[in-house]
Amino acid sequence: MSVKITINLFSGVKNPSFILSDAAYEKYLQQFEIGKFKKPTKQSKPYPAVLGFRGITIEQQGSRNKAEDVVTTHLTHDAAFANGLVADATLDFNPLIFDNLEKIRGMDNPRIFRKKLEQSIEEFINKRELYNRNYAIYFDKTLLEFYRPLKYKACYCSPVPDLDNWNTLAVQGGNNCYNYGTNYRTDTYAQPGEATGNKYNDMNSCNPGGAAKSVKAGAISDGLIGVAY
Repeated sequence: MSVKITINLFSGVKNPSFILSDAAYEKYLQQFEIGKFKKPTKQSKPYPAVLGFRGITIEQQGSRNKAEDVVTTHLTHDAAFANGLVADATLDFNPLIFDNLEKIRGMDNPRIFRKKLEQSIEEFINKRELYNRNYAIYFDKTLLEFYRPLKYKACYCSPVPDLDNWNTLAVQGGNNCYNYGTNYRTDTYAQPGEATGNKYNDMNSCNPGGAAKSVKAGAISDGLIGVAY
Protein backbone atom coordinates (compact mmCIF):
# COMPACT_ATOMS: atom_id res chain seq x y z
CA MET A 1 0.00 0.00 0.00
CA SER A 2 1.17 3.52 -0.71
CA VAL A 3 0.12 7.17 -0.60
CA LYS A 4 0.20 9.67 -3.47
CA ILE A 5 1.23 13.17 -2.42
CA THR A 6 0.33 15.94 -4.88
CA ILE A 7 1.69 19.47 -4.54
CA ASN A 8 -1.30 21.61 -5.49
CA LEU A 9 -0.23 24.53 -7.68
CA PHE A 10 -2.78 26.71 -9.48
CA SER A 11 -1.32 26.68 -12.97
CA GLY A 12 -1.93 25.44 -16.48
CA VAL A 13 0.16 22.30 -16.15
CA LYS A 14 -0.14 19.05 -14.26
CA ASN A 15 0.54 19.22 -10.53
CA PRO A 16 3.80 17.56 -9.42
CA SER A 17 3.38 14.45 -7.28
CA PHE A 18 5.29 11.58 -5.69
CA ILE A 19 4.52 8.26 -4.00
CA LEU A 20 5.36 7.25 -0.41
CA SER A 21 4.84 3.97 1.40
CA ASP A 22 2.22 3.96 4.15
CA ALA A 23 4.97 3.60 6.74
CA ALA A 24 6.95 6.56 5.37
CA TYR A 25 3.87 8.78 5.23
CA GLU A 26 2.81 7.77 8.74
CA LYS A 27 6.00 9.30 10.16
CA TYR A 28 5.00 12.69 8.76
CA LEU A 29 1.32 12.25 9.65
CA GLN A 30 2.20 11.79 13.33
CA GLN A 31 3.48 15.37 13.37
CA PHE A 32 0.19 16.78 12.05
CA GLU A 33 -2.57 18.01 14.37
CA ILE A 34 -5.96 17.67 12.65
CA GLY A 35 -9.25 18.37 14.42
CA LYS A 36 -12.75 17.01 13.84
CA PHE A 37 -14.20 17.32 10.34
CA LYS A 38 -17.36 19.44 10.15
CA LYS A 39 -19.61 21.07 7.56
CA PRO A 40 -18.07 24.39 6.38
CA THR A 41 -19.42 27.54 8.03
CA LYS A 42 -18.63 31.24 7.86
CA GLN A 43 -16.03 30.71 10.60
CA SER A 44 -14.32 27.79 8.84
CA LYS A 45 -10.99 28.03 7.08
CA PRO A 46 -11.70 28.26 3.31
CA TYR A 47 -10.48 25.84 0.69
CA PRO A 48 -7.72 27.84 -1.03
CA ALA A 49 -8.78 29.35 -4.35
CA VAL A 50 -5.66 31.34 -5.17
CA LEU A 51 -2.86 31.40 -7.71
CA GLY A 52 0.29 29.47 -6.93
CA PHE A 53 0.68 27.06 -4.03
CA ARG A 54 -2.58 25.87 -2.46
CA GLY A 55 -1.47 23.03 -0.17
CA ILE A 56 -1.00 19.30 -0.67
CA THR A 57 -3.43 16.55 -1.63
CA ILE A 58 -3.23 13.07 -0.11
CA GLU A 59 -4.67 10.01 -1.88
CA GLN A 60 -4.42 6.36 -0.84
CA GLN A 61 -3.10 4.06 -3.57
CA GLY A 62 -3.39 0.29 -3.97
CA SER A 63 -5.48 -2.46 -5.55
CA ARG A 64 -7.43 -3.05 -2.34
CA ASN A 65 -8.94 0.41 -2.53
CA LYS A 66 -12.08 0.68 -4.64
CA ALA A 67 -12.36 4.01 -6.43
CA GLU A 68 -15.54 4.92 -4.58
CA ASP A 69 -13.90 4.18 -1.22
CA VAL A 70 -10.78 6.30 -1.67
CA VAL A 71 -10.86 9.48 0.41
CA THR A 72 -8.85 12.38 -0.98
CA THR A 73 -7.68 14.80 1.70
CA HIS A 74 -6.38 18.29 0.98
CA LEU A 75 -4.11 19.89 3.58
CA THR A 76 -3.01 23.45 4.20
CA HIS A 77 -0.97 24.57 7.20
CA ASP A 78 -4.17 25.54 9.04
CA ALA A 79 -6.92 23.23 7.73
CA ALA A 80 -7.82 19.84 6.25
CA PHE A 81 -10.53 19.19 3.66
CA ALA A 82 -12.20 15.87 2.77
CA ASN A 83 -15.63 14.76 1.47
CA GLY A 84 -16.92 18.34 1.48
CA LEU A 85 -16.01 18.76 5.17
CA VAL A 86 -13.33 20.89 6.83
CA ALA A 87 -11.26 20.57 10.00
CA ASP A 88 -8.91 22.96 11.76
CA ALA A 89 -5.31 21.82 11.57
CA THR A 90 -1.82 22.78 12.64
CA LEU A 91 0.90 21.29 10.50
CA ASP A 92 4.19 21.94 8.77
CA PHE A 93 4.20 20.22 5.38
CA ASN A 94 7.66 21.52 4.39
CA PRO A 95 9.49 18.37 5.59
CA LEU A 96 7.02 16.13 3.72
CA ILE A 97 7.49 18.12 0.51
CA PHE A 98 11.18 18.96 0.53
CA ASP A 99 12.42 15.64 1.93
CA ASN A 100 10.92 13.98 -1.15
CA LEU A 101 11.46 16.45 -4.01
CA GLU A 102 13.83 14.04 -5.76
CA LYS A 103 10.92 11.61 -6.18
CA ILE A 104 9.14 14.04 -8.55
CA ARG A 105 9.79 13.18 -12.19
CA GLY A 106 10.10 15.53 -15.13
CA MET A 107 11.63 18.58 -13.44
CA ASP A 108 13.87 20.46 -15.88
CA ASN A 109 15.77 22.24 -13.11
CA PRO A 110 15.18 20.89 -9.56
CA ARG A 111 17.11 23.76 -7.94
CA ILE A 112 14.97 26.46 -9.58
CA PHE A 113 11.80 24.47 -8.95
CA ARG A 114 12.64 24.21 -5.24
CA LYS A 115 13.37 27.94 -4.96
CA LYS A 116 10.13 28.96 -6.68
CA LEU A 117 8.12 26.46 -4.63
CA GLU A 118 9.60 27.79 -1.37
CA GLN A 119 8.64 31.33 -2.41
CA SER A 120 5.11 30.26 -3.36
CA ILE A 121 4.57 28.44 -0.05
CA GLU A 122 5.83 31.44 1.93
CA GLU A 123 3.53 33.79 0.00
CA PHE A 124 0.53 31.52 0.59
CA ILE A 125 1.14 31.34 4.34
CA ASN A 126 1.73 35.10 4.63
CA LYS A 127 -1.53 35.92 2.82
CA ARG A 128 -3.68 33.16 4.30
CA GLU A 129 -5.17 35.37 7.04
CA LEU A 130 -6.33 37.85 4.38
CA TYR A 131 -7.90 35.01 2.37
CA ASN A 132 -9.70 33.83 5.51
CA ARG A 133 -11.13 37.28 6.23
CA ASN A 134 -12.38 37.69 2.66
CA TYR A 135 -13.99 34.26 2.82
CA ALA A 136 -16.00 35.29 5.88
CA ILE A 137 -17.08 38.55 4.24
CA TYR A 138 -18.38 36.88 1.08
CA PHE A 139 -19.51 33.55 2.58
CA ASP A 140 -23.23 34.26 2.14
CA LYS A 141 -22.85 35.68 -1.37
CA THR A 142 -22.71 33.74 -4.61
CA LEU A 143 -19.76 34.23 -6.92
CA LEU A 144 -22.02 35.85 -9.49
CA GLU A 145 -22.91 38.49 -6.89
CA PHE A 146 -19.22 39.07 -6.20
CA TYR A 147 -18.05 39.34 -9.82
CA ARG A 148 -19.40 41.72 -12.44
CA PRO A 149 -22.67 40.54 -14.03
CA LEU A 150 -22.12 38.03 -16.85
CA LYS A 151 -24.67 39.08 -19.46
CA TYR A 152 -23.25 37.44 -22.56
CA LYS A 153 -21.52 34.20 -23.53
CA ALA A 154 -17.82 34.38 -24.35
CA CYS A 155 -18.53 32.81 -27.76
CA TYR A 156 -21.41 31.11 -29.56
CA CYS A 157 -20.37 27.59 -28.52
CA SER A 158 -19.70 28.17 -24.83
CA PRO A 159 -22.12 27.98 -21.91
CA VAL A 160 -22.67 30.79 -19.43
CA PRO A 161 -20.01 30.31 -16.70
CA ASP A 162 -21.31 28.40 -13.68
CA LEU A 163 -18.79 29.81 -11.19
CA ASP A 164 -20.61 28.60 -8.08
CA ASN A 165 -20.48 25.00 -9.30
CA TRP A 166 -16.80 25.27 -10.23
CA ASN A 167 -15.88 26.56 -6.78
CA THR A 168 -17.29 23.85 -4.52
CA LEU A 169 -14.97 21.64 -2.46
CA ALA A 170 -15.79 18.64 -4.65
CA VAL A 171 -14.24 20.14 -7.79
CA GLN A 172 -11.85 22.91 -6.69
CA GLY A 173 -8.90 20.55 -6.45
CA GLY A 174 -9.09 19.93 -10.20
CA ASN A 175 -9.48 23.54 -11.28
CA ASN A 176 -6.78 25.56 -12.95
CA CYS A 177 -6.68 28.61 -15.17
CA TYR A 178 -6.51 26.53 -18.36
CA ASN A 179 -9.65 24.55 -17.45
CA TYR A 180 -11.96 27.53 -17.65
CA GLY A 181 -11.18 27.88 -21.36
CA THR A 182 -11.46 24.22 -22.33
CA ASN A 183 -13.80 22.39 -20.01
CA TYR A 184 -16.84 23.03 -22.21
CA ARG A 185 -15.05 21.30 -25.11
CA THR A 186 -13.89 18.15 -23.34
CA ASP A 187 -15.88 17.97 -20.10
CA THR A 188 -12.57 17.08 -18.46
CA TYR A 189 -9.74 18.82 -16.65
CA ALA A 190 -7.36 18.62 -19.60
CA GLN A 191 -3.78 19.70 -20.01
CA PRO A 192 -2.79 21.71 -23.12
CA GLY A 193 -3.14 19.52 -26.20
CA GLU A 194 -4.49 16.49 -24.35
CA ALA A 195 -8.02 16.88 -25.70
CA THR A 196 -6.79 16.66 -29.30
CA GLY A 197 -4.01 14.11 -28.84
CA ASN A 198 -1.21 16.68 -28.99
CA LYS A 199 -0.32 17.13 -25.33
CA TYR A 200 2.76 19.27 -24.68
CA ASN A 201 6.06 17.57 -23.83
CA ASP A 202 8.34 20.61 -23.70
CA MET A 203 8.01 23.69 -21.47
CA ASN A 204 11.26 25.44 -22.35
CA SER A 205 10.11 27.28 -25.48
CA CYS A 206 6.99 28.31 -27.41
CA ASN A 207 8.60 26.92 -30.58
CA PRO A 208 11.00 24.13 -29.54
CA GLY A 209 11.24 22.52 -32.99
CA GLY A 210 11.61 18.88 -33.94
CA ALA A 211 9.25 16.39 -32.32
CA ALA A 212 8.85 18.55 -29.21
CA LYS A 213 5.43 20.05 -28.53
CA SER A 214 5.14 23.27 -26.53
CA VAL A 215 2.36 24.31 -24.17
CA LYS A 216 1.37 26.99 -26.70
CA ALA A 217 1.14 24.46 -29.54
CA GLY A 218 -0.98 22.17 -27.38
CA ALA A 219 -3.36 25.00 -26.49
CA ILE A 220 -3.72 26.00 -30.16
CA SER A 221 -4.38 22.37 -31.04
CA ASP A 222 -7.25 22.39 -28.54
CA GLY A 223 -8.84 25.32 -30.33
CA LEU A 224 -7.41 28.41 -28.66
CA ILE A 225 -6.09 31.17 -30.91
CA GLY A 226 -2.41 32.08 -30.85
CA VAL A 227 -1.54 35.76 -30.84
CA ALA A 228 1.69 37.67 -31.24
CA TYR A 229 3.17 39.29 -28.13
